[in-house]
Amino acid sequence: MSELPPVDDPLAALPSLNVSPEGTRPIGRDDVPAIGMALTGREPGMKKALLKAYGGTATTEAAVDAGLQWLAGRHLKNGMWSLPGPNDPAATGMALLAFQGAGHTPNSDAKDPYLRVVRRGWSALLKQMDDEGKFFDADAGNQRLYTQAICTIALCELFGMTGDYQYRDAAQKAIDYCVKIQTNEGGWRYEPGTDSDLSVTGWFAMAMQSAR
Repeated sequence: MSELPPVDDPLAALPSLNVSPEGTRPIGRDDVPAIGMALTGREPGMKKALLKAYGGTATTEAAVDAGLQWLAGRHLKNGMWSLPGPNDPAATGMALLAFQGAGHTPNSDAKDPYLRVVRRGWSALLKQMDDEGKFFDADAGNQRLYTQAICTIALCELFGMTGDYQYRDAAQKAIDYCVKIQTNEGGWRYEPGTDSDLSVTGWFAMAMQSAR
């Protein structure tokens, strides 16, 4: 630890970076929310600049890839990932968030080693969403709304990263359902439209931010 450089102000804003042209990409339409620009940090050019600025190394990137390989090795034949109990949509949403965090989407370059994994994952997860915009099964118990929030975050990120409008309607439908089941207190808990707690509400607050 003593070899690390001192930090003048740990709460300071991120430094400005001069990113090469390949690190930026027009989303395609002026009305795409600003989070789309924030998510460009996951693209190759911008990601390289951020890694250099904040100490990312070949070792840290290898660790990330090892985690993704582990997830890819546990991808089920039906395109989903699984957790104990009726939680496959939640597990799938969490896995896809990990791949997206490293810049892998269904719209990635054909040479992307995880392209098939994320395409199958998204194809399967979108089939889980019903016409009302919810992802969970009625028998998922207290996990239902966690599932909804996690899948909604992943879907909003996907649209933000790709700018691909085939995902917008699905994302809007998921968010509309989240808003519909918000309680009078302003939060969410285990039952749609009933009660609030910090645990579930935190996930939904993130979903709302991703939707913005």
